[in-house]
Amino acid sequence: MGKKRKYKPPLVGPDEDLLKAFTRKSDTPRSFACKNTSPPVNRHGLPVVDQVFSDSCAGTGEKKCPPKAEDGPAQDFTALLASYLSRPPQKKQSIPSKPMPYHKRIKRYPPPEKDLDLHGFTALGAQLKARSFLTTCKLQGYFTVRIIVGKGLHSDLGPVLPDTIEDLLTRLKTQDIVLGFAWERKKKSRSGSVIVYLRQFSD
Repeated sequence: MGKKRKYKPPLVGPDEDLLKAFTRKSDTPRSFACKNTSPPVNRHGLPVVDQVFSDSCAGTGEKKCPPKAEDGPAQDFTALLASYLSRPPQKKQSIPSKPMPYHKRIKRYPPPEKDLDLHGFTALGAQLKARSFLTTCKLQGYFTVRIIVGKGLHSDLGPVLPDTIEDLLTRLKTQDIVLGFAWERKKKSRSGSVIVYLRQFSD
């Protein structure tokens, strides 16, 4: 038996139909217009976009085969780059942060840093003194203060200052001076002082 002839696949040009090439009976290799179709690369090993296939056939004596303008990769990339650079800059939409809950903010406040004793003041005098005290402490950067109002044990009319100071603190909350307040011992009737948390930061 004779030796089996090894099958050699035909060489296929860049513009040749694969089906026609493999069904061709002739084993004679065809000469192509472009013998070197690898694109030139830069120093980083990347293909040079503007010169892809421009000089691929140089020095071979063959006819050069630059890519077509309508489907060439260089022209497509240049057009895409120009359209991208011509777009107006898009503004990033910032997601508004949610304000921290009141109870978490209070936990970060320090113990009382300054005290105000209102013993011996009338209702009007205590209100003016407390307003001036709280405004000054806010400007000085204090976070937590204590106002001592007493329990009204020595007053014939009973405790007056606790209600007066509580009304004042409620109004100052609407003016962004006071963040909140809490009576010591949890109840106003059993407490002689109130802890005031000043608003030093906006929500």
